[in-house]
Amino acid sequence: MAGLIPFGHRHGISRGFDDLGFWDGSFMRSFFNGSDGFTNFKVDVKDLGERYEIDAELPGLHREMIDVSYDDGILTISADMNEETKAEKEHYVVNERRMGRVSRSFSVSDVKEDEISAEYKDGVLKIVLPKSGEEKKKSKKIDIR
Repeated sequence: MAGLIPFGHRHGISRGFDDLGFWDGSFMRSFFNGSDGFTNFKVDVKDLGERYEIDAELPGLHREMIDVSYDDGILTISADMNEETKAEKEHYVVNERRMGRVSRSFSVSDVKEDEISAEYKDGVLKIVLPKSGEEKKKSKKIDIR
């Protein structure tokens, strides 16, 4: 238990690297914060009466890297990340990569499956889900023994 770092003290390690002078601390900040920009991409979900609209921020991707599926009342947005940034500075080179797959799912069972549409433009994926007017899935409470 002595080897664990309490959450409140984890940033002290980052500050220690700042003091060394050869890192600006951004590596440790991104490591401890988990904020690489794509851990959970941002979405706006709107209920516009006759339809839902979902705007998902997925900048820097090609349309072919994004998947949208609808299965049994669940809409899933997935994207493959494969990005590399190279910055050359005097005496060293910084290479940063972001690779992996991110995904978000939403329960929307009262939609017309055949009329769902999606468009990707300027880094934003817009999905339009026309409502069917009827709830297809019923919830059931499960008793715990």
